[in-house]
This record gives sequence, structure tokens and C-alpha cells, in this order.
Amino acid sequence: MAVLSGIKTAVDGIPSVALWRVTFNANPAPLLTAGSQEALVQQCGIEDWEGDIIYLGYTASYVPGDELAFVGSIDGSKGVTGDALVQRVVIAADYQTNRYFTTQLRIVGNGALTFGTASATDTTMPTPVCPAGKKVVNGSTELSGIIGWRLSLEREMLPYVSNDTSGVVKNVVGAFSATLILDAVLSDASIPSLDTNHDFKLYVSDTAYWQVDSMRLTGIEDYGVDLIRAGQRREPPAYRMTFTHSAASDKYIKDPSAQVWPPAV
Repeated sequence: MAVLSGIKTAVDGIPSVALWRVTFNANPAPLLTAGSQEALVQQCGIEDWEGDIIYLGYTASYVPGDELAFVGSIDGSKGVTGDALVQRVVIAADYQTNRYFTTQLRIVGNGALTFGTASATDTTMPTPVCPAGKKVVNGSTELSGIIGWRLSLEREMLPYVSNDTSGVVKNVVGAFSATLILDAVLSDASIPSLDTNHDFKLYVSDTAYWQVDSMRLTGIEDYGVDLIRAGQRREPPAYRMTFTHSAASDKYIKDPSAQVWPPAV
């Protein structure tokens, strides 16, 4: 047995993967009878699994609701395989640390997960893109003081098990939702009006951007100051705005190269 570091890890079809993990549960149904010698017998039950993939970049290789034939390798030849659905896509920008753009996929099993042969390699040199200097625009107004943003796109998953799923959970894709979180330093600038819709452009280069329309301001957190910590603070006060997607005609969510919502017919 060789202990692996993950240095040769890869996911088939997705370049520049920095992390992948899966969680599998057999969920057996415990059984106790007169003949089981005072111990539980673990049989039957419903199998399900889920996982996460993080890769460098800011475009959605998959969008919520997409089917994915997941092949995750731990050394180029072994790992796990299984059919999955993409439940959530999260793109994040952190201006505070100027950490490169990353995209996270949350996947849920749509059939059995198999441990064993999993052939996948990635020899493409990554191209990190830093968020420093990239604009955030609300309508026609360029915002200042933004220290980070997080865009989360999701499809509801409706799990089911039937006589033809062989004791494994499958899912039906449900409603689409999106959330945009903006973190900003406290300043004298006016915040957007509460409970109103806004169209954003989240730039990932000087010219390319995510278009995120019809986002309703539904929450504000930590707006104010904390003088108790005066003398210990190493950064100015900051607050958070949460915007939630509200479907509207002639409004869109697009990554720099493709439309995410409304879905293609």
C-alpha cells in the first residue's frame, strides 16, 4: 500500500482542479431479532452520495442542473466514478487577499457510486486570475469599497427512490435560485435601497464580466461600528449585503461566455 498525497489528483473533463471530495452513505436499515444474538444486523437501506469540486477560474464549466459523469482520480488511475447532478455553483472574489478566482461545484449522486478504476489526468498549466482592480457595477454605477463578493447559483434537488433505482437515491431537478453577497468597508456612501431590484456586472477582467440581473436586496448584516474593539482592530469596519434573484422578463444571468438563466430551451 502506498500512501497518497493527492499530488496527481484530477477530475475528468474539468481542468485546474484544486480539490475534490465525495461522501458516501449506505444508510442500512438495522434489524434486531431473537436469533441475532443481541446484536444489530445491518441490511438493505438506501445509498446516496454527494461531493465538492473546486477549480481555478470564473466560468461555469457546468451550471446547476447539469448532468455530470463524475470521474475523480486520486493518482491518475484509481478513485471513484458515478453519475451526478450539479446542485450548486459558487464563484468567489476576495479583494482583501487578492486570492485568485475559484469556482466550486456541489454535486449530488444520481445513481450508484463506484470505488475502483478512475482514469483522469490534467497536465494543463493553470492560469490564475487575480481579482485586484476588477470592477463591480450596479446598473450604471461603479461601486467602491467592495472587499469581496460571492455568487451562488443553485437548482433545487428532489430526491427519490423507486423500484428501478436499485436502492440508490436519484434526483429530479427543481427550481433555480441565485444569491449574491457583497462585502464592503463601512463608508459614507449610500447603500442601495432596501427591498429593490438591481442589475450587476461582476468583472473578472478589464472587459469580461458576470451579468447578474434582477437581484433583490434582501439582507444587510453588521452595518455599524464596534468601538469596544478600538485599539485592537487591524482593518476598518465592514458590512454585508445579500441580494436574492427574483425572476423577471428580459433579465438574465450570464457568465463571460454563456447564458446560465433562463436555461436554454
